[in-house]
Amino acid sequence: MKFPRKLADLDAAPWCQSYEPPEHENDDFQIYINAEWLPAEMNETIAAIGPDLKGALSDLKSHFWPHIQAP
Repeated sequence: MKFPRKLADLDAAPWCQSYEPPEHENDDFQIYINAEWLPAEMNETIAAIGPDLKGALSDLKSHFWPHIQAP
């Protein structure tokens, strides 16, 4: 599985349920991960968050990427 670098990569990723760009200045960019692709103990936190796409991808890489696996 290739790590995403841009929005088109997230659109094509089967593990990505959706993403939400910031609507207002103080909002975060959120990447929602399909819970089926994470271990059961991680189901409470299924969103990578950052101030922008780059920050959310950094959160995804450090906290979720090692655990994402096809169901």
